[in-house]
Amino acid sequence: SNSAKATWFLSWVWGYHFTTVRKALTRWWEKHRIVSGAGEDASGQRTYIWWCVFVNNQFRMLEAGQVEAPDDLFDVFGQQLQGIGKMLMCLDQ
Repeated sequence: SNSAKATWFLSWVWGYHFTTVRKALTRWWEKHRIVSGAGEDASGQRTYIWWCVFVNNQFRMLEAGQVEAPDDLFDVFGQQLQGIGKMLMCLDQ
């Protein structure tokens, strides 16, 4: 299976191009000596990333006129991050 409980939470900015995020993830993957062909980290655990663009698309919510209270968004992201326990921060330059 190519899906499972996330092992990393990805924090990023909607203004970034996908290529920026892809390059950042590639650098992270290589720096942490993850075996790219096997999809596992050094301990043998598979890596699964929770990325809001695929789960909680805020851009599409705004486009559709949906308004979420900050506390509601905090609950969505906070619960995910707390359950996952590890965060990747994608910063441009």
